[in-house]
Amino acid sequence: EAVDCQLKNKQIRQQLDDQPNIADAYYKLGRIYQDWGKYDEARPYYQQSLELYDQLDLQNNVVNQCYNLADCYRDWGKYQKAVDCQLKTLAIRQQLNDQSLIALAYNQLGRIYQDWGKYSKAIAYYQKSRELYQQLDLQQDVANQWYWLADCYQDWGKYQQAVDCQLKTLAIRQQLDHQPGVASAYFKLGRIYQDWGKYDEARPYYQQSRDLYQQLDLQKNVANQWY
Repeated sequence: EAVDCQLKNKQIRQQLDDQPNIADAYYKLGRIYQDWGKYDEARPYYQQSLELYDQLDLQNNVVNQCYNLADCYRDWGKYQKAVDCQLKTLAIRQQLNDQSLIALAYNQLGRIYQDWGKYSKAIAYYQKSRELYQQLDLQQDVANQWYWLADCYQDWGKYQQAVDCQLKTLAIRQQLDHQPGVASAYFKLGRIYQDWGKYDEARPYYQQSRDLYQQLDLQKNVANQWY
């Protein structure tokens, strides 16, 4: 049904010769098929969107479609293609000198390499992202990069490094008084210690996470802690 509606939208845009919105309709069709898990059908729509935006010389939109293609390939498990697309995203954002989005591109490269199991490459990109966010004084994003570093070390089985990074996430979120983020950081610490087999250290972090979510009246998150 989502595809049918979006195809009707595209048809109307084509009748109106509304080129930017035709490109947007292609993008939305790609997103629907990606969410549906039909990656081979998503890819050509993203590609058509990218090509039309390129013809219209809308470079920010071009880079967004490179990003979406990379994300699609990552979900699809085609990691080298995902890296290639994300490197194009990075190159255009560097040309546009959009520093926060350069940091985001580094993060996405880290995500791809982490999913690919190439943890040392993932760590290097997460570090670049974190350092750039630090230069930009975007502390919430810095905290998020410490989170991704912790997540990568956890996948890698390097649990002490994972704990160290996650404690930095926690400290920044406490400084920012971002209470849901603090609760999430407690939960992540519990998960790392659990994977490490240190159950007596995992339990109090899960309890702190549950108690804080309860104070915030976030019942779904409270239920997750009991789980």
